[in-house]
Amino acid sequence: MNVKKIREKRSVSKKVTPRKKTVLEKTHHSTNAARAFENGVADKSKLFYVLRLFVVGMSPKSQDAIANVRGLCKKYLMGRHSLEVIDIHQHPKSASENQVLAVPTLIKKLPLPIRKFVGDMTKTDKILAGLDLRIEVKNDGPAQ
Repeated sequence: MNVKKIREKRSVSKKVTPRKKTVLEKTHHSTNAARAFENGVADKSKLFYVLRLFVVGMSPKSQDAIANVRGLCKKYLMGRHSLEVIDIHQHPKSASENQVLAVPTLIKKLPLPIRKFVGDMTKTDKILAGLDLRIEVKNDGPAQ
């Protein structure tokens, strides 16, 4: 064969493959996405909460739980929540679907992770901590 033909064959058979991305280039997009996610999570004042409160009838304990949870929502989640109160006597299937074993039970569906609060709904600090809501404590001066 002719040298010229061999060179032509080599140039034709040579495929152009895209350059492989470096580790930094691969993670650049995911790093930006992670930062955006972290910034969104860090600003909890913009998160929307989906809550479900399971009670039994209109007993005094159920009424207290409803009043306490509505009060928390009004004070700390004004305009950023959806609260659904479910009576398990009227909707037993809903209780089994959500794996409710005791009442009152408050379930936080959103934002993730899903969390359940069972029992006394008057423990405001524990519920707020479970909802990832931080209360700013104002310190007027040194403790005496």
